[in-house]
Amino acid sequence: MVSSLDTLARGADAADFVWTACEPFERFHDKAAAALVAVRKALAVHRPLHGGEAEFLDLSARVAAADAAAFTLVFTAPPSYAWTVGAFQRTAAALAGRTPAAMPSLARHLEGFKALALGQHWIARRDLAFSAPLAVEPPFAVPGTPWVLFGPPAAIAGLAAGRLIVHEGPRRHHVAPGTGAGPFALRCAPVAEFDGAAFVLSPYPLAAPELDLRGAAQAVAAGLEYHTTNLDLVRRALAIVARHAPATWSQFRDVVRVIALQPPGASIFLAASSADAPGAFVASAVGCAHELANFFIHEFHHTRMFVLEALAPVLAVAAEADAAIHYSPWRDDRRPLRGLLHALYVHVPVTRFWLAVRAATAVGTAIAGRAADRAARAALQFDLVLDTLERHGRFSAEGRLVFDEIVRAARDVQAAVRRAGLVGDEVSWEGVPLDACGPSGPPRTVAESVREHVERFAGAGLARGLSALS
Repeated sequence: MVSSLDTLARGADAADFVWTACEPFERFHDKAAAALVAVRKALAVHRPLHGGEAEFLDLSARVAAADAAAFTLVFTAPPSYAWTVGAFQRTAAALAGRTPAAMPSLARHLEGFKALALGQHWIARRDLAFSAPLAVEPPFAVPGTPWVLFGPPAAIAGLAAGRLIVHEGPRRHHVAPGTGAGPFALRCAPVAEFDGAAFVLSPYPLAAPELDLRGAAQAVAAGLEYHTTNLDLVRRALAIVARHAPATWSQFRDVVRVIALQPPGASIFLAASSADAPGAFVASAVGCAHELANFFIHEFHHTRMFVLEALAPVLAVAAEADAAIHYSPWRDDRRPLRGLLHALYVHVPVTRFWLAVRAATAVGTAIAGRAADRAARAALQFDLVLDTLERHGRFSAEGRLVFDEIVRAARDVQAAVRRAGLVGDEVSWEGVPLDACGPSGPPRTVAESVREHVERFAGAGLARGLSALS
């Protein structure tokens, strides 16, 4: 990131790099591909597993020589990045001889490459045979595809004529897409298509324990049927993103690959993403398409910030960044500085979205009221977070450029909120059910709502220190 940001002016070019350019994603994927090459070279030279790495070396060579488009589809989809990072770390540990467990840990991890090779060969329509079968516990998502294998624990021996070769003890099954064989079935997850882009609606690519993605278990419990039921809702939300947040949509359509849906109320988190699964997230399938679009924009920008952080640290002091001691206007618990930085970053485009929704003429009174609340609320919340980050944040040289641009954009959004006539005296819609026409009970303003949260979770002193909340 240093070389990229050093060439940028601090004006429009910096804004483009931080918010809209495809360059960070390209560099991120190049870095991951380079890590995979480094793992292969290190294992080929040093052979720490004394032959146990042979099948990985063979498969990785075949993958590298095979269809490039299929490689891209698999290695930009979950769980490829998490596997690559894990392989790099385990290879380094094995070569360093750090612990007795390093070798078996690496051997087990290399087995997972078979799933990625399987996905690439599936997309390229090529046969594949493993020297030793890949043990799986269905539901098993074929990486880079919408296909999911259901059935009892099994071992996948390869792919032949477009069918998975699945071993169930001594029995062998050839499972074709859309059909069953013995106790196994290969089903296609629903795919939401809009504006030439396609998104797999499936929880199974995100269910790997190493991802530790909040809401993934609830989405798995909901099953493919739940995702199919909400296919039209997702399409409507995608259309809303494209209409009211075109700068986000131009990236979202090319970066996001998998969306998992959890039922509303199934988790305390309405949506979640992971640095280990860029291009995928979990969202609550709330009945309002505008709210779901809000989740989409929110989680996409977490992904973008994850990518910026992967290129170079933004915060300079990791221990300080990870200490959950700071007030957040968006949470009831204390947050680390990195969490506040992420929250500020994602709420800049989210607030732009709500301003655009409010300005639209055909969204209805309830949506317009919610949009006014969200925009006015964010303008007040930004001051709270900016104050904390500017006082306590310690940034790397590259991170300071990123943070300065986020500050500039946040101030620009605050000015846009004021130009829209939103000053905090709007009626608060916080806690109002999505199917309600408006707030009930004693009315309160957005500023009062924000102040109540500050006083409850940070203390009255902070609230008094902000003139907008007085």
